[in-house]
Amino acid sequence: MAIELANHIYRDGEGVPVVLMNAYPVDHRMWDVCAKALADFADLNDVPDFPIWAPDMAGSGASPVPSDADSGPRMANGAYSEALDRLAGAYVDLIKAAGYEQAIWVGLSMGGYGALKLALRCPERFAGAVALSPVTDPRGWFEGHERDGMREELERIFGSAERIVSNGDDLFTLSDRLMKSDAPKPRLMQVCGSEDGLLPENHRFRDHMRRIGYPDYRYVEDAGTHNWEFWDHYIQDGLRFLLGEREK
Repeated sequence: MAIELANHIYRDGEGVPVVLMNAYPVDHRMWDVCAKALADFADLNDVPDFPIWAPDMAGSGASPVPSDADSGPRMANGAYSEALDRLAGAYVDLIKAAGYEQAIWVGLSMGGYGALKLALRCPERFAGAVALSPVTDPRGWFEGHERDGMREELERIFGSAERIVSNGDDLFTLSDRLMKSDAPKPRLMQVCGSEDGLLPENHRFRDHMRRIGYPDYRYVEDAGTHNWEFWDHYIQDGLRFLLGEREK
């Protein structure tokens, strides 16, 4: 059995598909306006039509909540230690089932974390990834939440701060491993607004990627916060980067 994702196709086309990953706790509809803007952007720039997809993340929209069997082993605190890996596999299976070897992946917030994690764990399936205002260091989220509901939710997702590393959910560890391997290094673009609450952890990951010398990595920071006014512009900028263009 496997985690099932309901895919929503905004546009068919030729070439590598762009896969939009929704954030928590919404579904693919968060991309409705943006998907049209991406298609308009491509038309204005004479870019051949490319597929634009937005699968509902497991448990959101039309994607069913995974069963216990689909989610894998369950820990004593209720966390599913293999669930994130199985979710990553579901995204990869989605493009393979449609006959594609690679995709361009775009995610924001927790979806940005997912895009980066997938790129670092399954680099052969990535033509590139754009992470907008991503969560980059979920270990840090455990600090300061010892007595509120956020801590319990994090433990249900990751098990514990320590297990984020041992389970392969830590972007810092994953990027180190990829750099030491012979696997391809997909193009990555990370964007964060200067007034975004996630800025400190974005700085930590930016500094790490520069320190290890990750190739074809671009970090962009500009005035803005955690909202669509900021993201709309930089999704288009990210596609330019992944299509091989550079901002002048």
